[in-house]
Amino acid sequence: MNALTAPYDDETRLFQFAREYARTGSLTIAIQRSGVQNPAYRMGVWGEILLTRPDVFARFEEEKAAFEKERGNIKPYTREAITEDFQEIYEQAMREGEFTPAVSAKKAQAELLGLMEKNVNVTFTTKVTEMPMEALELELKRLMDDGVVTLTRGEDGVYGVGGD
Repeated sequence: MNALTAPYDDETRLFQFAREYARTGSLTIAIQRSGVQNPAYRMGVWGEILLTRPDVFARFEEEKAAFEKERGNIKPYTREAITEDFQEIYEQAMREGEFTPAVSAKKAQAELLGLMEKNVNVTFTTKVTEMPMEALELELKRLMDDGVVTLTRGEDGVYGVGGD
């Protein structure tokens, strides 16, 4: 085995490719995560070539069946189940050194548990005075429906808009 063909002959990497493809459905992601890139081919083409190998295709089928069985055992959507899912995502991301998804999972977990306040910034790309009245009313209604702003009537009869 020489340095140029090593990734393509490494059974561990090829089986990791099969597993990632079964789980993500993306040849590109599977190739990148398993480290079996071949500069002579586009990733999608190379992935299709790898799947023509009987051993790789058989592993892909096994992994796909296992993943579908796993998905068949879906937990109910409860706060606890979702929190556990975020914890699993966090732990897997940390094992793989993927810190951005790890932070995102931890943040989502904290928000779900009510440990973080969610701030919403509202920006307009036009001046309110330049908006047609109908557009302004629709935008305010949308923001009120989303709970972003509140509309209050002052003692002087003038309405005011408040929000985070």
